Formats: sequence, C-alpha cells, structure tokens
Amino acid sequence: MKAEVVNILVLGAENVGKSALTVRFLTKRFIGDYQSDEDTVYQHSVDCQEEHYNVSVLDTCSKAEENRNLAEQIRWADAIVVVYDVSRYQSFDIMQDQLRLLNRMATKKSSQLPTVVLANKVDLHPKAHKVGRDEGKLLAEEYGCQFFEVSAADGWQEVAQAFQSVIKLAEQRRKKIRSPLVMRKRSGSVTRHVAHKVLQVVSWSPKRS
Repeated sequence: MKAEVVNILVLGAENVGKSALTVRFLTKRFIGDYQSDEDTVYQHSVDCQEEHYNVSVLDTCSKAEENRNLAEQIRWADAIVVVYDVSRYQSFDIMQDQLRLLNRMATKKSSQLPTVVLANKVDLHPKAHKVGRDEGKLLAEEYGCQFFEVSAADGWQEVAQAFQSVIKLAEQRRKKIRSPLVMRKRSGSVTRHVAHKVLQVVSWSPKRS
C-alpha cells in the first residue's frame, strides 16, 4: 500500500527549538543548539498507529517577524505546529501573534488546517518557567488548537505523541475533504546525516506561477 504524504509547517520565534523538535521526532536524537538562515524541509518515513507516512516538515527560519512566504507555506501544508519556549515570555507573545495572523489569513482551506501548540523546554527548572501550563492551554483552546507540553532535550515520547497527533489530524481532515494532494517539486535537494539516521533535507522554495 502506498504511503500517505503529510506536510507539516512548523512556526515559532527564534531559538524556541523548532529544529530540535523536528529532528527529535524524526530520528529520536537530540541535536542541541541549531540555527539556520533559511527555511528547510526535512523529509522522512514515519510509522504512526500501524500506518506508514512520508512526512515533510517545513522548519521555518525566524529572522523576520513577518514571513513573506507564509501564505504559500499554508497552501503547501496539511497541518501546522506552533512552538514557544516556556522560559521566554516573548516567544509566547510571538506565538500568540502568529496564531492571530493565521486566523486573519484563514481561507476555505487554511481555516480547516489542524493546528497544534507545543510548549517546549518544560524540562527546565520550574523557577525558569515564565509561561504557565494553564496560560498556554487556554490560548490554544481559544484558537481551537491541541496543546502539548514537550522537551526536545529530555525525551522522544512526548514529542512523538504531539507530532503523531498532528499526522492523524491531517489524515482525518484529508478523508473528510476527499481531495487529492498536489505534490510540489523542489530543486537543490541534499542529504544530511543526523545522529546516524538519514533525513532528506531540501531548501524551501515556494512554487512560482
């Protein structure tokens, strides 16, 4: 049986752990501090609840507050993950701004995209936490998002649970709308070895008309 394709868009402020969470989910390994000056797509095969998926995760660069490619990225995506750092309230504010922006940009498709909020770095000492669990959960509920507390540094299971939830929500939505996916070709692909597992990594390139 042919594997289903799921495209996941990951948003969040700089240094909240978007890349670390992505690689932790796909490889079970922690890459530590990682910074990129471009949007990057990680491609990997994933088993989720006895189903096989070819998952592409678009890890967005956070150099600017407004992403000029966001509208195109939303059209590409099947689901969205928005990340903040529990030890930095500014990252929570930015996440809230991104949820507002997604809500304003909502179209017939994007308004229905499953969206999950991840509160990252919960392994830090409680005194370092600047954003409480209830505050994050309430905001997620306000925008109709699922909410997960995770730590890219501390373990794979919670991260996997969050991303697997995203995959299943995307699959449920796909079954409802019964529309074929449009696959976008990308150029300039390279292969990067991350913690003894191979990820296919490509630079994000929006489709041009």
